[in-house]
Amino acid sequence: MRHFVQSVLNSLTQTLLVVLACTLLLCSAATPALAFGNSNDQTGDRTAKMEDVKQNTNQVAKSGPRDMESVKNKSQSGLNGVQGSSERDQMHNSANSSDKTTVREQVGEALKRANPAS
Repeated sequence: MRHFVQSVLNSLTQTLLVVLACTLLLCSAATPALAFGNSNDQTGDRTAKMEDVKQNTNQVAKSGPRDMESVKNKSQSGLNGVQGSSERDQMHNSANSSDKTTVREQVGEALKRANPAS
């Protein structure tokens, strides 16, 4: 009888551990989806910009071949001929990132910390 009770407790414990592990896996897999739903991002504005890019792309695709001068003029007005100046202020370049450390500087500092003798 004692052996039977011990066996039942062991199988119950194993079952409980398996259920707990499955629940943990399910919750951890659902966490990124929950985080995505609480985003404060303004997607409507970006969707409108992408629609503009899509319309410009469709217009260029439907039109005939353009001469080099019109392509140059269009690309001078923004980042490229299709995208225009969409989200230009969010792009990082040397002009707006001068106060940031470069990857080369970061690697150099890491190497100095790793090998202080040299």
